[in-house]
Amino acid sequence: MKKTIAIFLALVTLLFALVSCTGGANTETDTTDAVQTVEGDRLSELGSRDFEGKVFKILDANDYPEMHVNYATDETKNTSNITIALYERDMVLKSNYNLGDIEYYPVTKAADGINMLCTQILADASEYDMVISTAVGSTAAGTSGGTLASIALQGMLRNLNEIEYLSLDKEWWSPLVYENMLLNNKLYFTTGDIAPSLYQAPAAMYVNMDLFKQYHQDTDIFKIVEDGEWTIDKLLTLTADISKDMNDDNVMNASEDFFGIILQQNGLVVQNLVIGSGSSFSKVDNNTLTMDLKAEVLGSTLERIAKLYPTMTFAYGGSGTPSEKQQNVINVTFKGGNAVFLAHQLETAMFHLRDMEGDYAVIPYPKADIYQEQYLSHVNNWCDCFVAVPSSITNDNIEFVGFMMEAMAAYSNKNLRPNIYETVLKYQRVNDPQSSAMIDVIMDGIVIDYAVVHDIGGLAKMVFKAAVDETPLNVQAMAKRNEINKVINEIMKAHGIES
Repeated sequence: MKKTIAIFLALVTLLFALVSCTGGANTETDTTDAVQTVEGDRLSELGSRDFEGKVFKILDANDYPEMHVNYATDETKNTSNITIALYERDMVLKSNYNLGDIEYYPVTKAADGINMLCTQILADASEYDMVISTAVGSTAAGTSGGTLASIALQGMLRNLNEIEYLSLDKEWWSPLVYENMLLNNKLYFTTGDIAPSLYQAPAAMYVNMDLFKQYHQDTDIFKIVEDGEWTIDKLLTLTADISKDMNDDNVMNASEDFFGIILQQNGLVVQNLVIGSGSSFSKVDNNTLTMDLKAEVLGSTLERIAKLYPTMTFAYGGSGTPSEKQQNVINVTFKGGNAVFLAHQLETAMFHLRDMEGDYAVIPYPKADIYQEQYLSHVNNWCDCFVAVPSSITNDNIEFVGFMMEAMAAYSNKNLRPNIYETVLKYQRVNDPQSSAMIDVIMDGIVIDYAVVHDIGGLAKMVFKAAVDETPLNVQAMAKRNEINKVINEIMKAHGIES
């Protein structure tokens, strides 16, 4: 059945082909001789360069390389539309800038790759120009290791904001990441079209359109979003009095019952809702990083989010590991037609909804109110889509690194993302301008938060407890104030600010 998710389903379907090697990709396409003219304003500004056979080396420290695909090789170039587009990108840039090669060095698990990089840097033996990996750190901050956030605090990454050519506030990177993570004019990692796994990371909501029409026959969910009226209160209104305990056992079971909205029982979803509503857990102001977990607006937001969770006991149901059971909210409840709304990430359709029979749509997370200017999409910081430059890169090589990163990002934004959308849309034979607009809204609003990236004070667990157990966030934070202050001081120090 035609899906109103349109462009996004097309995108994730092609990404899924990386794992299954079946479906939407034309695997017969040969990209060996793919050379195109590099077009686009930023690429024109960069102009022509001759790097005389230099090699650009990229470390891909990746927990899920089969899902978070950031490059293509001679062996994988025809696996799917995404690998075709990635391979063509590298061929174009190699040709235009006379590169010897763009080489990728994959390491599965992210922590292993990042720790290997640190060892090489300390031994003055690293040869990588750029690294792609996961961002999220931990409350142990500088001692946790294994992520870009943690090694940034150890001085292992260069300040991207001082690298020539990088336009980190432009759309081929992430303007909102730049705005929220720039501290004392320093930014150690970011994300953008240069790493296409970014397309899977933003928060997104799904609507079972068949069920939605049953309960709200005369309501146009797309128009609500387009008119700026998609808010938490509107979501509460549209899901009110729909959930049903089908077997009257006083337990809302994801495998057995019916839900107006179904949410995984973890801190990430709550963080998505909080940040989507325009609130934040931390702020950068006058070169100072602060956490304000007792803010009145944040508390009000969490109170409304709490109403989205079942009032009675919740159970995932089914068998398997806790992680596998957690997927029941998608695979069983929503996919099986037992929930009107689902809150998760853009990657959901890739692994879970690709063969869903019903009609569904993708929309952004709701705003706090109609006065919030923009829909915001919190990026899953565990996604292997963040890029950084090792501190071992010398000044005589940094211009080359900055130029190549900017060229790859700008090319990907102008050619790779549209190519993915348009090519797979044609394969899917779906043409839904409304869903296309929703994807643009989601991608244009991606944002991250310092406190979430570093999981300061065990923030993920604290916000979930605040929403489900209704234990005030400020009360929890007060009990951890020394730990929180320690991490904040470490972050400030890493950015050249003495507390």
